[in-house]
Parts: sequence; structure tokens; C-alpha cells
Amino acid sequence: MTLKFALIAALLALGPTGASAQEPVRLSLNGHDVGGLSGVELTPDGLHFVAVSDRGLLVHGDLIREGGRLTGARVTSSGDLVGPEGPIRPASVDSEGIAIAPDGRMILSFEGDESVWIVPPEGTPTRLPAPPDPNELHPNARYEAVAVTDDGRILTLPERSGHKARPFPMWLHDGTKWTRMRNLPRIDDFLPVGADFAPDGTFYLLERKFEIGFFARIRRFDIFDPEDEGEVVYTSPNGSTLNYEGLSAWTDEAGNTRLTLVSDNNFFSFVPTSLLEISLARQGESR
Repeated sequence: MTLKFALIAALLALGPTGASAQEPVRLSLNGHDVGGLSGVELTPDGLHFVAVSDRGLLVHGDLIREGGRLTGARVTSSGDLVGPEGPIRPASVDSEGIAIAPDGRMILSFEGDESVWIVPPEGTPTRLPAPPDPNELHPNARYEAVAVTDDGRILTLPERSGHKARPFPMWLHDGTKWTRMRNLPRIDDFLPVGADFAPDGTFYLLERKFEIGFFARIRRFDIFDPEDEGEVVYTSPNGSTLNYEGLSAWTDEAGNTRLTLVSDNNFFSFVPTSLLEISLARQGESR
């Protein structure tokens, strides 16, 4: 590769705000029958993760780092998501999003039956009623992304809005009821697939489109400002076979925001499950 093209490639890997992405790291399954991962959350130190698969499987694992850089990942345990009547079977779920509340509750979103479940550290999981959307959403592209604020409110939005000219509804649950907090315009055929709040309260949205390969884009918002359409902090430079659907936002020891993505291999054994990590410079800095 000539110097000229090496520089172009390096620039393409950078987002408009100084985002730098590592090469994807393949997830070692360690004998576990795991696929279809659609949501991920990291521990605050960036060393462990919990993910959810499309078939109601919870997956725990370790992240391997050298000098802070992600160099490997491995599954350490996996098991069925258990509801009040026992394991939630693949025929009845399409689990897509995961978030961890400050009190340790796990929040899971399901696009197939429009539900959001709350799984406490101890005790019985509970199911929230679906947001009061009209029956205009795509039947298999409903509540794909879920996130939780630092005061425990739950945010969710569908993968598709039902029409290209219709914005995505964003719903917030305050512990009692759902409120339609704002609409999010559809831009450039990207669809929401993952969301998270960083420790500083900034909201990040992972979006995907398919166009001779999968493309990923991440925007950040002040979601409580209805006029804020989001700032793009990362766009993948090329189409890929890796279909990134899960997003976790955390802060490293240097104070930089890290965005860790997990790919959904749609249970194709020949497609790896991978993690991609993006580092954002602190406000006012460049990388």
C-alpha cells in the first residue's frame, strides 16, 4: 500500500469527531453453542460482558486487553433467559436489546412480541406492557434497542417505523407508564439496532443499513432536545459481512468514551461473532 492510500485508509477509519476503531476481535465460544448476539453490556472496567441472543440466551464472557487495547474475547457461561413460567423458548421470543440499570436490574427488549422485560438480580422477572404504538410497525422489526438512564428510566425504540417517511418513535418508561418523548427522523436508510447511555449521560445510537454488505453508524444525542437529530461520531468505511447490532458505551481509565459493538451472525456457523471497539476523544481533544 502506498503512503497516499495508507493515509486515505486511516482517515476513513476516523469519525468526524476523532473516533478511532480497532480491528474486529473474534469471540471465542469455548464450546458454548452461541450465535445471534444482538445486545451487549460491558462492566465499568471494560473487562467483562453480558450479551443476549435472538433466542433468549444470556451470554457472559471476558474481554482480554493489552495496554487497554481489546485483543480477545471469550464466552465463560451461557443459559436460557428464565421467566415466571420457566425458560423463554426460541419460538416465543426475539430478544434484541439489553441494558443494566444502576440498581443491577437487567432490561431486555423483544421485537417479536413488543415487550420489555425487567430481570432483577434476585427474584422474578416482570414484563412491562408494550408502548402504546398503533399497529403500524413492521411485525418483525419492533423494539430492537433499549437503554436506561442513570435514574432508572427505560428508553426503547423500534427498528422500523412502518414507512420510510415516518420517524421512529422514542418511548420512555418512568416506572409507571410509557411516554412518547420524541420522534427520531429516518436518515439515509439507516435503522436503529442498539443504544446505550455513557457514564456521563450522553446517549449513543447504533444504526445499520445493508447495501452490498452491512454498514454501521453511531450518532450521539441530547435525546431530551426534540430538535437534536444527532451528531455522527462513527461510520464504518466499508460494507462488511459483520452485522453489528449491540452497543455498550463506557469510559476507560484515560477518561475517553469507548463504544463496544457485538455482531449478530444470524446463527450461520461460517460467519464469526465479533466485537468492534471504537474510542472517542474527550471533548475538545483530537486523536
